[in-house]
Amino acid sequence: MKKSGSAIFLMEFIVVILSFSLSVTITLQLFVSAYQKGERSEEISVALLHAQNIAEQIKAFGSDALTYGGWVKEHTADGTRRFQLVFDDGFTAKIVFEKFSASRLFGVVRVYPPGADSGGGADEALCSLNLSRYVPKDTGGGL
Repeated sequence: MKKSGSAIFLMEFIVVILSFSLSVTITLQLFVSAYQKGERSEEISVALLHAQNIAEQIKAFGSDALTYGGWVKEHTADGTRRFQLVFDDGFTAKIVFEKFSASRLFGVVRVYPPGADSGGGADEALCSLNLSRYVPKDTGGGL
């Protein structure tokens, strides 16, 4: 049985349309993925700038950076000192001072994205920086 040329042309045309649809779908997924990664990268960059600024302020001013910087102190039962600050752009920073000694101050600053529930978990944070500062005994400098 002979097939007409138009039937073969239609089948070939359908295959071309399906392959074009598949390539458009894959291309759109790649663009959406690239956009999402770009947005995430921008959030991480801003969070890292906030964390670096906080670390520099603590390095320069010690506990005064937290006293006068608008930080809110959270009281905990275990005696760790926690501070929280919400920036104008919606990012939230939390500092947890985990270890203390007479001459050194140790802690971690974590920055969370806008709108995130910043319950304090390290997994949710965009970035995390360790803090360490030498505090001379005769200057006070404690928290």
